[in-house]
Amino acid sequence: LPSQVSVQTNGEGFMGSAEYAIPKPSDVIRIVAIGDSFTEGPYVPSASSYPSQLETTLNFLAPCQGVRKFEVLNLGVGGYDIPFAAHRFITRGSKYSPDLVLWLVKNDDFEESAELVISETNRMMSTMSAGAQQDLRQYARYGDIDKTLRDSSEDLWTKISYLATRDQIQSRSQKLYYDEQTAAVRNVAATTGARIIFLALSKTHPMYIARLKVWANTMPNLYWAADMPYEVSPDMTFAPHDAHPNERGYARIADAAYEYLMHNSLLCH
Repeated sequence: LPSQVSVQTNGEGFMGSAEYAIPKPSDVIRIVAIGDSFTEGPYVPSASSYPSQLETTLNFLAPCQGVRKFEVLNLGVGGYDIPFAAHRFITRGSKYSPDLVLWLVKNDDFEESAELVISETNRMMSTMSAGAQQDLRQYARYGDIDKTLRDSSEDLWTKISYLATRDQIQSRSQKLYYDEQTAAVRNVAATTGARIIFLALSKTHPMYIARLKVWANTMPNLYWAADMPYEVSPDMTFAPHDAHPNERGYARIADAAYEYLMHNSLLCH
């Protein structure tokens, strides 16, 4: 992973240094991007995340007449699932009156509950012996942790959260996840008049694509796109050390998002 990256946040705590006017100027098209770390853009400079690269492309190509400026606000936060991302938009993003909401998702966004993972990870950490916290090899469940993660430089909390996540996936029904996620998406739709567009990374499970289809068919102004380009390779990610996109990987996602918006006439008023 890169030793140093330039990361900036604005006064609201969003990635990037730009501040955004309220109310939104009439000649500005504003997009709010929500999601987890794949939206936030760890390990790359703030200007290289997919929302920032999409904003650069939009302002360079200027595809809409009468639009002075495009703004793409990055509300991504590492570890956020669908309910957490929804809450962040409702409490922090909706006041910026976006024209579009882009919601980047992948398999784990549908499979995990961030609230339960955080709670269970903290509980497991609190029961670990001091020796195990200093040397994870002393931990009774050491062998259950994915070997690549176990041998990585990630911190102890991240390694234990792997166990908490796996336990949760095995013990919790998909019906519970579906109901919680559907309620969260409905809350976002009720909060904004913006078009909500889910961008699903490639290899998102067909069951979760079907979930997006149900939401699009039962909620107004909701759209979805599958197969946003992503593969764990040195060309697109920090593999073999980490699966997050690198600058090139985020550029491909940004380009695919732009093409989808333009092809489906979702961008210009």
